[in-house]
Amino acid sequence: MESTTEIFKDFQEYLNADHDLREEIRTVVRELEQTAREIQTILQAIHQPTNVSNATSICDNASSQFSKVREHYTSLASKIPEGQYY
Repeated sequence: MESTTEIFKDFQEYLNADHDLREEIRTVVRELEQTAREIQTILQAIHQPTNVSNATSICDNASSQFSKVREHYTSLASKIPEGQYY
């Protein structure tokens, strides 16, 4: 008869792999959230009375940050298996 450890070895490996995947996803989501906060901080400068005339350049600066957002979403999509949810 197999020992308890041997019986549940495959299941433990599955749980470990699932945990690792969840951590990788959390890392990408944290990076995505950080980029979103950076964009929000840039855009808040528009509300300063001295920056109203610089709104176009502030928006351009914020728009340039969206390339990072695309990278994060691409990375996130590559980590989530087909047909899965996380």
